[in-house]
Formats: sequence, structure tokens, C-alpha cells
Amino acid sequence: MTQTLAHQETYTEPELELIINRAQEIELQDRLTPSYTPDDICTAAHEMGVSEESVARALEEHRLRRLIGPPQYVFALKFDNRYYIAEQICTHGSRAEIRYMDGTTTSIDRDLIFPAALSPGHRVQVKSKNGWWFPATVTQFNPGRDCATIRFKTGNEANYSFDHLRLTTKQIRENVDIRRTLSSRKSNINAILIVVSVLTLYMFMLIKLTM
Repeated sequence: MTQTLAHQETYTEPELELIINRAQEIELQDRLTPSYTPDDICTAAHEMGVSEESVARALEEHRLRRLIGPPQYVFALKFDNRYYIAEQICTHGSRAEIRYMDGTTTSIDRDLIFPAALSPGHRVQVKSKNGWWFPATVTQFNPGRDCATIRFKTGNEANYSFDHLRLTTKQIRENVDIRRTLSSRKSNINAILIVVSVLTLYMFMLIKLTM
């Protein structure tokens, strides 16, 4: 073997079978999903006509994404008075650094951004292939896949990437109101549960005292 094992231990036959099976799975996975070094990526990018500077920036952004985890998406106001999905990079006091889905970055007041959380039934606007925007309803929101499943008035459904979605000021207010309502209902339910628990305990103590 090219690698010396650090621990010389003994294993039972069932353990040996499990270890060998797992090693075969790892080897198969490595074959199906090969890994590449930065040099490999630079070489492939050079063959495609991509500059080294662009590759270096892309590698650094990918490294940071690995460190900080999945992106935090928000709805951010744009010059056309519409809200578009953007990635919140960081915050500085009352300002937030964001990157829209088209790649443009800017600093914006934190009062002008809202969490990009759309539940089934939320109304949005969807950009068609010819550039026109149409009203539609969300049936499923998939931040992990950077897309949402949309239903049109005709009943047809399709998946659209985040750069094809936007909200009007009225729709933003509706979505915020919905979230506040749901949060308020949750708080009311928790309060009722606490009252019921206290009353139950009180009745239990009364019964115990009268025995």
C-alpha cells in the first residue's frame, strides 16, 4: 500500500466486510466525481478563453461560500421600484452589501431589503423569454436550487430561476403581512398552551390537596 495506516488494530470478519464495502463505495464515488486542482481549473478556463483574473475571483468566491455556507437571499429594491432577489454579502450598520442575480453589487439601506422567503400562494411577477413580466403564484420555493415553481392563471406550472422573479411594493407588503400574521398566530398558540399547562398544574394541585 502507498499509505501506511496509523493504527495497527484487529477487526472481526463482519467489521472487515463493512470496511471493504465502504472502501469500494468511496472508490466508486471518487471515480464518478473526480476532484480538480486550481491548476486544472485554470488550464480548462484558459482553453475556453477565460482570463486568469476571472478564474482567481471565481475560486475565491467559491472558497468563501464553502466557509460561510449557503447564500442568504433577500428581496432588494431596485431603481424601477421593484424588488428583486439578491444575495446578502454582509452588513455595515444600517447598510447591506448585496449582489443581484445578474452579478451587479451595490450597497443598500437595510430597510429596503426583506428575507426572500416565499410560501405557496404568494404572488410574484415572472419574466418571460421575450422580456415581459406576468403575474403568477408561487407553489414551491427552492432556495437550495435557486429557483421557484410558479403557477400561472392558465393553471400551467414551471420552474423559474431567481433572476426571473420580482415583487412589486404591494406584493412585498402582502408577503410581510402574511409572515407577521403567521408569527402572531404562532405566538397566540404558544400563549394558549402556556395557560393550559398552568391551569392543568393548578387543577392537579387542588385535587391533591383535597385527597
